[in-house]
Amino acid sequence: MKKAWFAGVICSLLPVCAMAAQAGASYRYVVGVDVNAQGGVTDVQVPAGVSAPIGKLLDATVRQWHFHPATLNHQAQPSHTYVYLRMDMRKTTDGRGMLLLRYTANGPRLKPGQSMVPEYPANERRQHRSAFLRLTGEVMPDGRLDHVKIQNLVAGERVDGDFRAAVMAMAEKARFESVTIGGTPVATTVKIPVYFALRDARGGSAIAVDHKQWLFLKKLQAERKAQDDAAVAASSMPLDSGQVASVDGPLRPDRILPVKVRLTP
Repeated sequence: MKKAWFAGVICSLLPVCAMAAQAGASYRYVVGVDVNAQGGVTDVQVPAGVSAPIGKLLDATVRQWHFHPATLNHQAQPSHTYVYLRMDMRKTTDGRGMLLLRYTANGPRLKPGQSMVPEYPANERRQHRSAFLRLTGEVMPDGRLDHVKIQNLVAGERVDGDFRAAVMAMAEKARFESVTIGGTPVATTVKIPVYFALRDARGGSAIAVDHKQWLFLKKLQAERKAQDDAAVAASSMPLDSGQVASVDGPLRPDRILPVKVRLTP
């Protein structure tokens, strides 16, 4: 019965997805999820503003998933987390579109109105400098981001002081909605890529980077191209700048399969 209902949801989405597939669009969603002490999903909260057909697909997909239950004092407990999903609309060689919906992470989420996009340092902007960094920090039970560390993702490059200051200023303002176990908010470690890159005014369209940064971007581009494969593991999918991913969240995926739907032309 559950499978038949899920298939019905997919069928109702086909006209909507077929139109979106023409553009090869990608979308990211964050949904609230309640998980019981057995690891089963009991409720899904789709964010406001999501269209009804997409909301039904997100709800139906996540309800089929299963997690290893969170524990508190060595006992399994019900929990509340936020699941991050990516939806890709692809056009296939046979002329039919494909919808691909995948789990990417779970953990705390930014409160509404918050952003992990820092201000570009004025001096670095004038000098047309770029930076590709990663922030690692701990989301505290009260939603603050603490114990922040900043790493340069480009091998052999240090973190410039102005870029570091901009990321730290952003982190100090950030407020999250924490994961809860047994109704109690818990601390969770997160990692967040933060990219600073300007278009080169002299070259027109190219991003102004040095050679090491160019190599990093080529590697990132290759990883993003590879993730079009439905078999790519969620843990290996590169994150976009400002995207939050949990490192040590209390819920670990158990049975979480991607949704892959072939669409009619």
